[in-house]
Amino acid sequence: MSIPSRLANAEGEWVGPSLLCFAPDQPTITSDSTATIARVVNGTALEIHYDWSYDEKPHQGVLIVADSKGDKRCEISWMDSFHYAHRIMLLTGEYAGDGEINVRGAYAAPEGPDWGWRMTLEMPDAGTFILRMFNITPDEQEAWAVEATYRRR
Repeated sequence: MSIPSRLANAEGEWVGPSLLCFAPDQPTITSDSTATIARVVNGTALEIHYDWSYDEKPHQGVLIVADSKGDKRCEISWMDSFHYAHRIMLLTGEYAGDGEINVRGAYAAPEGPDWGWRMTLEMPDAGTFILRMFNITPDEQEAWAVEATYRRR
């Protein structure tokens, strides 16, 4: 399976709220967000740029979603000026249907084992694009960190 057709046809400008959560017992922080989706590398990948803000400071992120050349495997490279700046995380997983990607990566935590990071990209319909991110502790406890729900501009 290649990039799900709904996502492959999602080129353009998107806007919506981005929710940020540091911990389940802390309040959710909401900011305006925009995203741009484009097919790149002769159509073999999607490039997703997004921006949002925290504490009145702008932040940006970029994902490159690789076409899997016919199988269900998915690879995404990602960096974000807030969550994962100055590095590129490789996340791998599978396409979960026509409009969904589910991938996982890891990052080094100071003074301890690596933590996991999971992302989902969903497109439940042609006018909605959802990006979710989850933090995963070394003992596999998962908590959502980001949820951005976009609509076509």
